Amino acid sequence: MSGITGIFHRDGKPVKRSQIQEMIKSISHRGPDGSDIYKDGEVALAHQMLHTTPESIKEKQPFKDLDEKLVITADARIDNREDLLRILRIKNSNISDSELLLKSYLEWGEECPKKLIGDFSFAIWDQSDHKLFCARDHIGVKPFYYFLSDELFFFASEIKALFTDSQVPRIVNKMQIANYLILYYLDREITSYENILRLPAAHSLVITPEKIRLKQYWALDSSSRICLDSDQNYLNEFRNIFTEAVRCRLRSAYPMGSMLSGGLDSSSITGIAQKILKNEGKKLSTFSAIFDSVPESNERYYIEKILSTDNFDSHFVNADQISPLDPVDEFYYYGDQFLFMPNHFIFWNLLQQANQNGVRVLLDGLEGDATVSYGDGLVTNLFWKWQWKKFIKEINNFSKKEGSSFSRTLFYVLLNSTPKTIKRFSWNFRELRKSYGSKMRIIESNFSKETYMKDKVTELYDKALLDSPHNMHFRDLTSGFYQYIMEFVDWAAARFSIEPRHPFFDIRLIEYCFAIPTEQKRFEGWDRGILRRSMTGVLPIEIQWRKKKADLSYNFNKSLLQHDKEVLDKIILENTEIISEFVDIKKIQKIYSEYKEGDYKDHIHIWDTVTLALWLKKIGY
Repeated sequence: MSGITGIFHRDGKPVKRSQIQEMIKSISHRGPDGSDIYKDGEVALAHQMLHTTPESIKEKQPFKDLDEKLVITADARIDNREDLLRILRIKNSNISDSELLLKSYLEWGEECPKKLIGDFSFAIWDQSDHKLFCARDHIGVKPFYYFLSDELFFFASEIKALFTDSQVPRIVNKMQIANYLILYYLDREITSYENILRLPAAHSLVITPEKIRLKQYWALDSSSRICLDSDQNYLNEFRNIFTEAVRCRLRSAYPMGSMLSGGLDSSSITGIAQKILKNEGKKLSTFSAIFDSVPESNERYYIEKILSTDNFDSHFVNADQISPLDPVDEFYYYGDQFLFMPNHFIFWNLLQQANQNGVRVLLDGLEGDATVSYGDGLVTNLFWKWQWKKFIKEINNFSKKEGSSFSRTLFYVLLNSTPKTIKRFSWNFRELRKSYGSKMRIIESNFSKETYMKDKVTELYDKALLDSPHNMHFRDLTSGFYQYIMEFVDWAAARFSIEPRHPFFDIRLIEYCFAIPTEQKRFEGWDRGILRRSMTGVLPIEIQWRKKKADLSYNFNKSLLQHDKEVLDKIILENTEIISEFVDIKKIQKIYSEYKEGDYKDHIHIWDTVTLALWLKKIGY
């Protein structure tokens, strides 16, 4: 976690030092360990340093190779260092990640991102070719925002840095507001502001005075398949890759921390990390949210099961005592965009506690199930392929796991095996209407037409209909949703000088989990089967074979009404002018009335409306 900014006057005009100074100053919170600037003619690069890895302690950025006429500013952690040092014949094992990136560029040019494993966002000024080369990691863990015109190119780790220059227009992007209201996160480039773009994950960008070139350097291969000769070999390979994904993310000059929710994903990361650190004579700190007054949301039992397996340095946040809207105003300063995660306030307080305990690197199992996969669609696929023996076996496995009858499970599967053409005429099925039709529910009608939201909802609906398990997993992994989540996590963590690391989003693990057979993902009725089976000896059985997690929505709804009802009343019932352009006021007021009476099914619409209003107010819309 560091901060990067830069300016390239494509028209050749010299950059004023005050311009780049204002940009880097605006994101000083991203790096308390020093700041520096490189400026030469029409180009300026700046860096805000946060020390995390041992190599970063003496690192200086922007890093300059004067002989090669190259300069780099990078927010990067490179995880395949050993391989790169060997391939590039570099003897100094303490070389910084930024210098290693520069050496990679010298060796492979614009193809260098293909050779990298890790989380990175960087820009290299190549004076000889008079171009700026920029790249972002495969998943989009590290942010990169930019403004481009015929005369100018500005980039930064956070949008606010771009707005320090009066040449960058500040215009709200209404299309993105509409996307936000229907939970549409497929677009990887646009932001909450017109003309401010994101460099998409797995892309590079070349800027010269004459041209721009956006290039995708990696994509998940939809045809990829891995076939091994036994279940045990699948398990062994998964365990090796997953362990390495955790191990390479433990490179830290400070105490290591891990989020621990009690669920399968965070517990697996915590268990593997503790085993590795213990062998090195180190201890892992854990950070957990507990909800003792809301038993439906409380994971304390499972958290303590993990903690009882070894000597952890454990910390807890009483998340049932916190207002969901309390940190919103501060978050919108650091975040720049809409706040779409209802449980952000829990994450925010966990980060704060980690910071107070001297942790700068925090492992997180966020959305690990996207990589491992629930194996959804396996039973349906067996049905349509007429593989009756396997089909009956899976029905039996699933019904036993869920404690349901064979006939009831069979009916459920057959209902969800209906061909797409039939489902299109079944819009009134309650669950389908709830999941997809309600996405349009609160959008103001004229605004909906203006932004073509009905077409987008139909697109979401069609993609949710019958498909092969492999295609479902592919679509999930390649959506823009996870890039959006990574950006949210970055905004929050930057506030507390913490670098979040995500082992489940290791590109090697993603490629492996995607390519293995669906029967390894859903195994004998159990979702995430490959992960569950591989954690034997790491996790307590109660966690390894949990059927489901606690439901945090119980705490959210209780806390929102208990702590923030006054704010909700003012926005939804009294001062509606700021949102009336985007939201159907009568509909949201009806939803809110039902919500106060205990009908929580549409709570996300209330959250979206209120947080949108607070964001619009914050930016002076």
